[in-house]
Amino acid sequence: MAMIQPKRARLHLSLAQKIILINFLGWVFIYADRTILNPVMPEIQRSFGLNHAELGLISSVFLTYTVSQSPFSRLADDHSKKAIVALGFVFFAVMTFLSGIVPTFILFLLARALVGLGQGSFYGPAYGLINENLSDRHATLGMAIINSGQGVGQILGTLLASTLVIQNQDHWSTPFLVIALPTVMVGFLYLYGLPKESRSIRYGGKSVNACGGQ
Repeated sequence: MAMIQPKRARLHLSLAQKIILINFLGWVFIYADRTILNPVMPEIQRSFGLNHAELGLISSVFLTYTVSQSPFSRLADDHSKKAIVALGFVFFAVMTFLSGIVPTFILFLLARALVGLGQGSFYGPAYGLINENLSDRHATLGMAIINSGQGVGQILGTLLASTLVIQNQDHWSTPFLVIALPTVMVGFLYLYGLPKESRSIRYGGKSVNACGGQ
């Protein structure tokens, strides 16, 4: 007598739920990457022999995050938003990894500046995906969940760096190496976890898809 195999339950997420989840993770790892700096600053200062002014330069390089948002948002108007965010996250992850292995402070600053450049690809394209795919019914709760990723990321980054470097006495570079892997995975989630976007054409400031819907 043939055995009846029980059906395995599968988790099916709607497009809106996928966008909420992936954008939530985007903010988590952007803020985790920034926050891991705070507990390891004294170790970085000792490792590179920095004075306080030089140490302060580490935070100033994130100017690249601010200035790169507008160009990436402009680019997303005419190209795939999910591809822009995905490539940005992969680049940001690689630069985070390099932050942990560079031999000089100048190269460390350069890597952190390029991290900010990669993170700058997130805001405009990601929120463009939200506006295009979340209905009014899901928008308020969805935005609350997505933005909560910032706080979760700060907690994650602080706990990770404090545990590895302060408690376990690992090298200050370890949190950068650890956080790089899941950051790459978020990039792949954008690329392969979301469906292909419909081509849109602009008429009088409104975005209209190629099939004629608004």
